[in-house]
Amino acid sequence: MGENNDDGSMKRSAFPLIAGAITTAQVTMALVTKLGSWLTQRGVGRKPLFLTALLSLPIRCFLIILLKDAGDAYLMSTQVLDGVGGGFFALLHSFIVADISFGTGRFNVAMGLTATCFGIGGTLSNFFGQVIVENMGHVASLYGSLLLSCIPTVIFGVFMPETLGLRGKIGDEITRKGATPFVALDG
Repeated sequence: MGENNDDGSMKRSAFPLIAGAITTAQVTMALVTKLGSWLTQRGVGRKPLFLTALLSLPIRCFLIILLKDAGDAYLMSTQVLDGVGGGFFALLHSFIVADISFGTGRFNVAMGLTATCFGIGGTLSNFFGQVIVENMGHVASLYGSLLLSCIPTVIFGVFMPETLGLRGKIGDEITRKGATPFVALDG
């Protein structure tokens, strides 16, 4: 969307398209966050919603590769998937960490570690993505993102248990083994 014209001049449509893409993703993210909150209050598990967030990137990459010549408006519409991923991810990350770390006193540590991993992953993704774009083109970079994004999706889908209803069970398990879980005091 942000490419220049064939003569090297900037496309007049670049700024509105980029603004539209950002706005589309942000509005979708806000709506999906609200939807995710509503669904979790009604007992929908965290795993299927988080898996939806993870699946949004490979699906988005696939659609962009498949219909790369469909035009700028089509590319902008794929930002809806970016909003779906971002909205569910932002909402459910803290829920899942809270479910797993409940009663251990390790919530902040777990949030800090996962946030650090996200930062490192985002930095490396941008760096290597740009290197691939410069040397092999946009489509090769999208194939790389597609393949790499399938790895955490499969790992999460296969190995991560549902965490809804898990709160308190880890602390109970620690207590059964003879240790006392750290519990933060209120007030």
